[in-house]
Amino acid sequence: MSMAETTKKACDFCNFRKSSAEDIFGRLESEHAFTASNTFKMDKWHGLIVPKIHNFVNLTKDIFIDLMQLAKRWIETVHDLDAEAIFPILGWDNTEHAGASQFHPHIHAFMDSSHYYEIMENHRWGAQRYSNDHDQSNYFTDMTLIHYALGLAVSYGNATAIVELTERGDCEFVIMSPDANDDLYTLFFFAIRTIMDDLKIFSYSMVTVLPIMGDDKQPGNMPACIRVTTRGEVNNIYTDISGFDLFLTHNTVRDPYLLIDKLRKTIKAYDEELL
Repeated sequence: MSMAETTKKACDFCNFRKSSAEDIFGRLESEHAFTASNTFKMDKWHGLIVPKIHNFVNLTKDIFIDLMQLAKRWIETVHDLDAEAIFPILGWDNTEHAGASQFHPHIHAFMDSSHYYEIMENHRWGAQRYSNDHDQSNYFTDMTLIHYALGLAVSYGNATAIVELTERGDCEFVIMSPDANDDLYTLFFFAIRTIMDDLKIFSYSMVTVLPIMGDDKQPGNMPACIRVTTRGEVNNIYTDISGFDLFLTHNTVRDPYLLIDKLRKTIKAYDEELL
């Protein structure tokens, strides 16, 4: 029996109306997804955005876009209630091997009043310093142009995915767009399908930050930015994180050109299905 089958019967999210908590503003729901309140909160605003399907392998483009649209709706709802909550953050670990508490896919949603978290906040500060030091140039635009010149970028609508030469994970995509929109969500979906269908890896981790609510679009400010990376084989007893990763530096073990090419092929395959 598969892991999906063994975990489904007692799954809280498959029985979410009885087995999951609601936020103080109630539960948001769409055709393919719903929200819940996280019982063990890391921040004042900490919710869950959950697809109604139990097995992540069955994620389709429609389900995924609906899921991400509901996440954006949760963010807007929180901001309407709390105007000081202006930093939107999403996090997702897929499978227990990647750190998830349950097999059923679920995205953690946060709204902070003063900053993003850790690495993404460092990106924001670094981008602002870069802008100040380089005649108001936009760090994220310049980084994208460099990766286009290297052949390590691909676009879909107004969203762009790159494979960084300094990636933090084994197979990592960085996906950016000026704001949260369906092009961004679709390119994110293509990246996940590339990881699962082509690389045959089902454990992955993601972090997403959206532009500051009410952002005035200054050159150093964050765009909508997604980082998604593989976390190793589900049934592998060895961890993908070492002391080097935690305290020293990261190393790239895969050819970034092969990875971006696999993403291009995924986009082409899905686009051809629509013809």
